[in-house]
Amino acid sequence: MDSPQNPVAADLSPDALTKKDTVQLAKNLKIASRPAPGDQAPVWESGSVRKGRLRAAIISAAVFVVVTVGVAVLLAWTTNPVWGNYPQAPATVVGKSEANAHKSTPICTVTLRFVLDGVPHEATVRNEAPCDRLPRYKEQVTLAYNPTDYSGMLIVGHDETVRSNASMIALVSAIPLLGLLTVSAMCVRSYRNARRAATARAWQEITVVVKDVASHPEHTDLLVHARDDGGADRTFVIGYPTSKMAGFAPQKDTEVTFRLVSDGEGHTILSTPDGSATCDATISTPNSFELRTLGL
Repeated sequence: MDSPQNPVAADLSPDALTKKDTVQLAKNLKIASRPAPGDQAPVWESGSVRKGRLRAAIISAAVFVVVTVGVAVLLAWTTNPVWGNYPQAPATVVGKSEANAHKSTPICTVTLRFVLDGVPHEATVRNEAPCDRLPRYKEQVTLAYNPTDYSGMLIVGHDETVRSNASMIALVSAIPLLGLLTVSAMCVRSYRNARRAATARAWQEITVVVKDVASHPEHTDLLVHARDDGGADRTFVIGYPTSKMAGFAPQKDTEVTFRLVSDGEGHTILSTPDGSATCDATISTPNSFELRTLGL
């Protein structure tokens, strides 16, 4: 009677023996790889990959939201005399004085007298406009006021100062808000790319030959060669934030080994073999024009 076939021996075919691991780096780029030694738990379960990026995304988004709300509150408070449905009372212009008369933004201070509940009051209203554009002496006007403390005075129909203050707040806050939005978007994108790249994957190692280096304080691009899954020599670019790989300075015409995981669409979590530095990176196969643009 023939002995049963050994199921283990059946797997030891020439194809199985020569089969190599590969990692999909981009849609048209699959490179020979090998499992990284050591802990092979999925990268996404690592606190340094998941928690750090999530914390940065949450904090940056929260800061942006808080600052945006603060600016909105300040704008609302500044423009409240216009939209706040303040009570109104008739008033008489009893005096005017102009400052900065020869400058681009003259300021006219109008003194007004009015009566509330039988009690006479006097108030001054500052407008960023020449005095000849404002009501004349002894002219009757309508005054809007804050009933809690009689502040926020506004001559109805003359809101130049309110509009000027609102424009200044919007202008001054636009740049920091744009910066915070950019940082928040980068952190959220970093978290998203890391999750796409690392979910349920373990570290792989690839070895490449560095053919050129374009390094700047903010970003580094490496032009590298490696063999793909068909044995052909492929050229591609690995880009990463320089500061995130401090102390790592690959030289031209040297062989470098990386640990990485990739989502297969050019987003990669990149690490040195010893794991001393980890960062988000991009991998692409640029054409000659794009290489010149990158300085490679």
